[in-house]
Amino acid sequence: MERLKTSFPLPTPMTAALGGTDPAALARARREIHWASQLPSGVGLTLAVPAPDGSHAALTFDPATRRLVSSPGPSEVQASLVVDEALLTLHHGTDGGGTTFQLAGRSFQEARAWLESTLHALVHDGEPLQVRDLSGMPPSPLATGARFRAADQAHIELAAWLTLAEARLSLLAGAHEDAGPVLCWPHHLDIATLRTLVPAREDDEAGGVTIGAGLTLGDASHETPYFYVTPWPYPEDPGDLPTLELGTWHTEGWVGAGLTSEALTTHEATSMPAVLDRFLAGAMAAAEDVHRAQGLL
Repeated sequence: MERLKTSFPLPTPMTAALGGTDPAALARARREIHWASQLPSGVGLTLAVPAPDGSHAALTFDPATRRLVSSPGPSEVQASLVVDEALLTLHHGTDGGGTTFQLAGRSFQEARAWLESTLHALVHDGEPLQVRDLSGMPPSPLATGARFRAADQAHIELAAWLTLAEARLSLLAGAHEDAGPVLCWPHHLDIATLRTLVPAREDDEAGGVTIGAGLTLGDASHETPYFYVTPWPYPEDPGDLPTLELGTWHTEGWVGAGLTSEALTTHEATSMPAVLDRFLAGAMAAAEDVHRAQGLL
C-alpha cells in the first residue's frame, strides 16, 4: 500500500477551532449549512455540463476562502457559499468578481429567489434555477420559512473541519492512481474521494468495486463531524471485519470504518493531521482486505 505523507500542515487558526464548540450548536449550524449548500449546487445543476455520476451538482471546497464552490457554467458563472460567514456569492467571469447575499436574517426561499433572479440577469435565458429534491434533507425550520442565523463559532469550526478534510483527502487521493477528485456532495454534505478498484461493467448496477473515504459534517447517525472509509459492495457478513488500529466499524445502515471528531480531538497524539492520516491509511487497507475476503480483488 502507498505510504501517505504527513508533512502538509493545517493552518494554526483552523487547528485551534477544532473541537471547541457545543455539539448542539455545531449540529444546528451544520443543518443550516446543509440547506444553504443546495443553492450553489443548484447553479451547477442548472448550468454545468451534466456528468453521468452527477458530479456537475457537486461542490469543491476552497480552504483559502472557506468556500464551497459550484461547477462553472457558461462564461465561468458559478456560485459559492462562504461557510464561516454564511455568505452566498454568484461569481461571473475569471476575475473573481461577484454579487453577494448575506444569509443571516433571510429565509431559504428568499435566498433561492435572489440567486435565481441574479442568475437570470447574467445568463439571460430565463431557465429556472434547478435545486435537487429537498425531501431527503435533514429536518429544519428553514423548510417552512424560518430565517438563517448569523454565522458564529460553530460555522468557523465547520469550516475548520472541511479545511482539515480537504487537505488530508487530497493527499490520500494523490497517493492512489485509482482515486477520483475530492468533492463535496450536497445531498449528504460530505466531502470525499472515491477509489475505483474494479470499474463497473455496463450490466453492473452495483457500480463496480470501490472504496470511499471522506468526512461528513454530521447526520442522523452521529450529529457531529466524523471521518469514514467505506468498501462497496458491503461485505456479506459485517460481523467479521478486520481489526482497526484507529476508529471503529459502523454496521447499521451502512458498513465502514469511522473516526468521530470527538475521538480525533481527544487523541493523545499532538498532531491531528497525523492521527487522521493513520486512520485513513489503516482503514483503507482494511477495506481492501474486506474486498479480498469476498473475492472481489
